[in-house]
Amino acid sequence: MSTEYVIVVTGSIVSEYYPELKRILISVQKRSAPYVIEGMFAEFGEVADGLFSALLDDHLGLFFSLIEVSETNGDFRWGWEGYGYAESFLQDVLQLFDLFGLQNLKGEVYGDEEIYRCIVTADSIDCEYVER
Repeated sequence: MSTEYVIVVTGSIVSEYYPELKRILISVQKRSAPYVIEGMFAEFGEVADGLFSALLDDHLGLFFSLIEVSETNGDFRWGWEGYGYAESFLQDVLQLFDLFGLQNLKGEVYGDEEIYRCIVTADSIDCEYVER
């Protein structure tokens, strides 16, 4: 039996690209076609398009299972719920959002028994498993 995961990404909305990313994620939430979303990422150049294409290749179902796009007090919270390789999905999403200059990026994956937690630092994405 597969595990359904809840994936949450949080951060600060200070990036100049935040409004564009929010617009893209709202399009995902409205179930726009993958090629439409890919075209939106392509507008940001080859690196962003390549990262997003790789994300879709590995995690199409999870990426389009977006259930939450919210803001509070200058921070955002985006959430997904679905099946797949949630840990690698989280790392790929954080890498993509880091490319867009989002600040204070953190993420968590909630599964059956453990929480997989990641934080983006200046040099890397540091992740660990934490027991509930």
